Amino acid sequence: MEMLIEALVGSMPKGPAKDVRALAEEFGPEGAASIMVERLRDSPLGAEMPERVLRELCAAMVAQAMTVNTSGRGRTAQRRRA
Repeated sequence: MEMLIEALVGSMPKGPAKDVRALAEEFGPEGAASIMVERLRDSPLGAEMPERVLRELCAAMVAQAMTVNTSGRGRTAQRRRA
């Protein structure tokens, strides 16, 4: 199960990662994970997952989103100023 979670989280696109990061910045990592659990619970994926696994997945997604490299934003801003 751990490998499945790692595979899902590792391939998270940047757009959703940005949304998850915004949730974490507003509600904290635990709050963001709880919000995601509520959102995913009614999805086809979440409906089939045990609650514990769904919580682990959401916590891992938040952790991954918080570590995504955002340094590209600074370079773009610097180029615009130049």
